Amino acid sequence: MKINSSLELLGTGSNFNVYTLSRNSLQPYIIDKNDVNFLHVLIRAFDRTDNSRFSSLISSNLKNVLVINMPDYPLPGFCTGNFIPVVNVAVFNVTHLSDFRSPDVYSSYLYALSFTKYVKDKSIKDSLEDQVALFIFNTFMNMFGKKSGLVGSFSSLTPKLRFIISMYVHERMFGYKIDDRFRSKVSSFLNIKYEDLKLNYDFSNPVDFLHCIKDNNIMSISENKFSSDLIKVSNVVSIPMFEDVSRLFSTIIASSIKGNNIFSNYWMKKSKDIYDKMYFYGLESLK
Repeated sequence: MKINSSLELLGTGSNFNVYTLSRNSLQPYIIDKNDVNFLHVLIRAFDRTDNSRFSSLISSNLKNVLVINMPDYPLPGFCTGNFIPVVNVAVFNVTHLSDFRSPDVYSSYLYALSFTKYVKDKSIKDSLEDQVALFIFNTFMNMFGKKSGLVGSFSSLTPKLRFIISMYVHERMFGYKIDDRFRSKVSSFLNIKYEDLKLNYDFSNPVDFLHCIKDNNIMSISENKFSSDLIKVSNVVSIPMFEDVSRLFSTIIASSIKGNNIFSNYWMKKSKDIYDKMYFYGLESLK
């Protein structure tokens, strides 16, 4: 698995994946200790009513989590370079502490802790590469397939889309260089000729990946359209799922918390079988 330094589809500004500056540089954003204690009360209350399977992971790490309010950062959590989990309450978009919702707090702690563990342990196995590619392919088909005619007269383009996604997942999300052997293996499985495709793109870059899909006349898609359509069906928290494998699994794990408004259950509603498999693999990688 690969741990990416930045999240390109979030745009410029605060788009880091792992925070590599010193902990002291986060000091201006750290919230009051009494406010943190209140969040802990909400978490314990949620645990008592929901009987979450993540109770042990969260309760044993409550004091290890740094809680900040960083409005310029659009995600609910990250980790530092020395693996301190960080929760960003700015995404809750509430004015008063009393407005915090326990499912939102709980899922955000779970997100930060699972992301940190994936990054620290590098526990997501390379054998999951095909499953990740299938999840992303399925998302593209659900969101753009019908509009692009890939479920109708242009269905012959479907294996080409899956091929390009496999190239992207191989390099961007798992960190391997693409060679002719890998191209041949995937194209043979999909029964296509990769030589017929335009492939002179940087598949470690999500923007180039989307350009490749567009330039091969598979889907009329850009980074702005992809991100904006993704936000419509879920929210901005979902964007990094398609750039970083640790973000992907931590988002799926956090989305399992019922009643939360931070992590969308779109993935479970659209393709429950694939979601359930990804959730299972995410759990296994947390052990």
